[in-house]
Amino acid sequence: MKIKFVIIGGGVAGLCAAIRLTELGEEPLLIEGGSYPAHKICGEFLSPECIKYLHNWNIHPMPIPKAVVRTFNSSLTFSFPTPAGGMSHIQLDPALANYATKLGAKIRTNTQVKTFQPKRNSYDAHLIQLADDEILEASHVIIATGRIPSYTTQTPKMCYMGFKTHFENIVSEGNLEMYSFPGAYLGIAPIGDNKYNVACLANLKEAERFSHPHLFIENLKSQNPFLHTSLSAGNNLFDQWMSAAIPAFGIKQTPDWLDTYFIGDVAVTIPPACGNGLAMAVLGGRLAAEYAIRFQTQEFKKMWVKRCSSQMFWGKILHKFLLNPSYGNLLLKLGNSFPYLSHKMFDLTRQSEMNNQRYCS
Repeated sequence: MKIKFVIIGGGVAGLCAAIRLTELGEEPLLIEGGSYPAHKICGEFLSPECIKYLHNWNIHPMPIPKAVVRTFNSSLTFSFPTPAGGMSHIQLDPALANYATKLGAKIRTNTQVKTFQPKRNSYDAHLIQLADDEILEASHVIIATGRIPSYTTQTPKMCYMGFKTHFENIVSEGNLEMYSFPGAYLGIAPIGDNKYNVACLANLKEAERFSHPHLFIENLKSQNPFLHTSLSAGNNLFDQWMSAAIPAFGIKQTPDWLDTYFIGDVAVTIPPACGNGLAMAVLGGRLAAEYAIRFQTQEFKKMWVKRCSSQMFWGKILHKFLLNPSYGNLLLKLGNSFPYLSHKMFDLTRQSEMNNQRYCS
């Protein structure tokens, strides 16, 4: 079966690439190993720069006007330049999939890629073997899955532990709330219907001191009265906290295959302290599609690395501050005394849309 555009991976990045390709007149095939809806360990916060695209696709996250960052004895309130948003993956992913299908994209769920053989020259085709041994021939491939099929890399060293659950009826003013602890930070984002995503990142050694995620979170609650008040008033909607080991953050090394575009976690993972992961997935998927229809593989890779390098640098600094409240207190005091610095840090950890090369309307 010959197909012009195949997208491997149906997360936010892959779905946004599929939507953008259909907007540009193509009919991509997206292959997703799982199904919709599904929970993922993620903060489920949508940074302001991606909200306009979601609105254009008739997807409307819960508006979030401000962020509040807290340590044990300091806090900083920051108003976003335009409202951010919050939306659960069990709502966002199916909405993106439905919109892509409506525009003409084809989506295969519960479909595993067995092997991937990249093309050797521009006249060849990529060969994609599925788990049922069906062979797809693709002119262009966008890879948006965390693991590259048939490409062996060294197993990454796990540095962190991630936790996630949903609460309802907590004490909240509808803002994004970030809590800093020694070796960990936790975020609470409203996702609609009086429900909240609660996600935490911790140094692996710190998390392993506790036998169960619940005990670890209870320990964090005991260290901050605001967090204790907020979560104690609510109900945990999951039977147990989701958890997973997480490697170091950074820009990934990807192979230089012809007519192959790498987006999402396979290309770059930014620290959740930035609150920018989902926005990068939305923007990365759109940009990959725009470069792909112009057959500009290397141009896309160079542009994406350049766009991500600066925000990754500042994102890691913010990440380290939140993992160390003694430094975080200084950062919050500076932000309160000089509000410009808070806005500057926010801008430095974002992708400027002014630099977005837009080829098609």
